[in-house]
Amino acid sequence: MCFVGNRELHRRRRYTLPDLLALDLLTFQRGSQPHVALLELFRESGGPAPRVHAISSISAMAQLVEAGFGIATLPRAVVEPLARRLPLRVLPCSDALEPLPIYASYRDDPSSPLPEAALGSAVVHATHGAGSSKKSMS
Repeated sequence: MCFVGNRELHRRRRYTLPDLLALDLLTFQRGSQPHVALLELFRESGGPAPRVHAISSISAMAQLVEAGFGIATLPRAVVEPLARRLPLRVLPCSDALEPLPIYASYRDDPSSPLPEAALGSAVVHATHGAGSSKKSMS
């Protein structure tokens, strides 16, 4: 996970939590891992609580940031392709967000290797990216 801003509006070389407090923050729905982790990050810093807007759509968060409303917390793997066509940028920050965990469950089926092969492919993609060097899923 990373902080994402508008490339033209958010130009600082590095952001701190106090810098982010002055901005509206966009993250996933209340109670989700990204929402709780964001609030916990600010709570642990001892500072005041940020203004957080809970939005359940990655697309909506990207559109709001593109329009100049706030800073979003999004998975880096989502931001990198979006930033090639939208005025978005990952904001370097003095504090890191917790990675977004990914869970998979499947039923073992001795008659078909497909579920296990699909899971293995997803793990390779998550840890190495799609045909590129190793990337973090943060």
